[in-house]
Amino acid sequence: MASYEVRQYTTTTTSRTSTRQQREEAPELSFELPWSDRTDGQQLQLEQQQQVQHGSRTLDSLSRRIHQTRAGRIRDALFPETADSALAGDATLGRLTLSGGASGDFTAVQRLAEPARTLKTAVVNVINYQEDADVAAHAAVELCRLMRDSDQTVSMRAATLILLLCKKQACRLAFATQLDLIECLLAAAARPSNADMLRTCIGALCHISRSEQGCVCIFQCRERAVPLLVHLLGQGDDRVLFYSITCLRAILLCVEEARAELRACDGVVVITRLLRHGDIRFLALLVDCLQLVAFGNEETKLLILKSGGTVELVDILRRANYEKLLFVTARLLKVLSVCSSNKPVIVESGGMNALGRHLRSESGRLVINVLWTLRNLSDQAYHLRDMDQLLRDLVDLLGSQDMDYVICAAGILCNLTCWNPHNKAVVTGSNGAVALTQTLCAAQDREEVTEPVVCALRHITHQHDQAHAAAEAVRYHYGVTVLLKLLTEVQSRRPLVKAALGLCRNLALFDENCAPLREQGLVEAAVDALQQLSAPGSPGGSLISGDVLDGVASEEVTEAALACLQALCREHLSREALLGLRPPVMPLLAQALHSNQEHIQRCVAGLLAEVTADPRAAQQLEGEGAAARLTQLLHSRNDAVATYAAAILYQMAADKPADYRARLQSELAHSLARDQPGEPPAYTWNDAGGAGSVSISRQFDAHSMDGPRSYQQQDGNQSGAPSPHHSGSLHNSRYNLQSLTEQMDV
Repeated sequence: MASYEVRQYTTTTTSRTSTRQQREEAPELSFELPWSDRTDGQQLQLEQQQQVQHGSRTLDSLSRRIHQTRAGRIRDALFPETADSALAGDATLGRLTLSGGASGDFTAVQRLAEPARTLKTAVVNVINYQEDADVAAHAAVELCRLMRDSDQTVSMRAATLILLLCKKQACRLAFATQLDLIECLLAAAARPSNADMLRTCIGALCHISRSEQGCVCIFQCRERAVPLLVHLLGQGDDRVLFYSITCLRAILLCVEEARAELRACDGVVVITRLLRHGDIRFLALLVDCLQLVAFGNEETKLLILKSGGTVELVDILRRANYEKLLFVTARLLKVLSVCSSNKPVIVESGGMNALGRHLRSESGRLVINVLWTLRNLSDQAYHLRDMDQLLRDLVDLLGSQDMDYVICAAGILCNLTCWNPHNKAVVTGSNGAVALTQTLCAAQDREEVTEPVVCALRHITHQHDQAHAAAEAVRYHYGVTVLLKLLTEVQSRRPLVKAALGLCRNLALFDENCAPLREQGLVEAAVDALQQLSAPGSPGGSLISGDVLDGVASEEVTEAALACLQALCREHLSREALLGLRPPVMPLLAQALHSNQEHIQRCVAGLLAEVTADPRAAQQLEGEGAAARLTQLLHSRNDAVATYAAAILYQMAADKPADYRARLQSELAHSLARDQPGEPPAYTWNDAGGAGSVSISRQFDAHSMDGPRSYQQQDGNQSGAPSPHHSGSLHNSRYNLQSLTEQMDV
């Protein structure tokens, strides 16, 4: 029966093909439907009727679109809300096509339709935005009146309405210019009687402070704004704390005068004491406020230190993982790291390793702030020995594509390897010598990179177990070529010239490096550096001009050049190259003996002690009248100067008659008798030995022409070149004549 009804319905269609198809499918429909159920068949009949009507309506719509004018079609596509009701379906059809319907080819009108509707929506939003702002501005006066109502219920409802409106940008910006409304909110927040009112008002102020104009308007209420916010930081309600610190941070960021007011109301101490709070987002706001206040203000930095904030900041770096908190903490520590009082506290509390654990972070802004802070602290941390992982990470950063990373890493390595044999060995064992040399070759035209790199290489090539391996790495990776280029071809500043000469001196201490250095022109480069520092117009030139350029005195470069030549002239070919220079260098060295500075006297005498091993040099020196000055230097309080003077005089007397040498020996014995009772003689003479046979048992101290440099980068975020501090201080160590150059720490 049901099968018959279905067949009757399908025969009502006009298409014979469709009728035939429906009849063929009828047995399947009759099989699926229950024999006793007629409702489903009626529903199917209704749906098919709707499909026919929709198809007919679609055909009518397409027919109307064909006969419609071009202007009408464009208007309906761009602004469908203006279309006639008969054409309302056309716009829907156009939208379906634009949104990825059956047709994939869009007409020009269809392509313009979507941007037009977007523009219309934006215009409507602007109109609504302005309407909201106008309504809020007019309502502000009435809301102020309701806030002052004696009935707490009325004032609470008004405050709640203000808070709700402040969450909308248009209303918030309108309230930001209403000084009376802000005064009412501050006055209500200052009344501690109602906790709900306090949370509502401070929340509204927090939203208003999201605009710069709102921050300025809040700050204009000077008698209560900043002090009130600081007072609210002592409340126990976490919501009030969060609203208060957010509002305070926005004011400090936009209004510079608010920072002085915060200091005046002891806000620094209050904020510092809250650093033990457990909420990491709240801590990030606290630390950012401290950074804004401490920037460029030494008094605030000392106050943070006195309140225990410095140690807490290091502890935050050690335990936190929230990137924003780590970033603001590193930035604040960078500000504190230029304070001479905070710097040792940061180092002693483990700040170097706490900072170093974030060098592998994926946050670039965190890494660069950590590097700046480490560079500022490194001159106080060179004595530490538990920084192996930090040193390895710094060596890895030398291969970075970011030049700021390379500059900071090289500066830190320069300081941490100064006077620290353990750190030197760690850096060398971590392939640091190779990395530094490759960095030197790659950035040889950037002095802000080459100067700290050369200093770091100078440190790791001297006075530790792996110094020879480091020197080999420099020579093997073409470091010698770059060093001589920096000394001869490039107009380098004094700090770089001094560092390069010191590194060349360390390399020359190893015999296999002497020939490459000499062949590359080190003798000529060192003498040229001496001649450039000589005072014009003086006989033979003078090396005691005493001028300071780029933070380096001329005496420091002179000392480095003389020490470099002394190490190199242990090789006889280098001595011959020095003596063969034109104009002759011996008059300049003889004049340098008259310097009134002991370290210059010692370096010149040490060089002459090596050079006068050649009889020609001894004769030239004697011809310059240096014997009298050397006799005076025998009585020097510096043991090294007196020892070298004795050696030079002895070598100058090698070709003299026996009676002359006997008189000289007697004079030296009387003038140099400084031994303690029971000790062997300080100087023994072997007449049969000839030149250079002096055996000197007295030991002396080597010196270091450089201490760790203090990078006085200020609180700002610039990443300029480091500003090295060259102390020029000399530290003595015991040595004998044969090992003099090997124990000098240049």
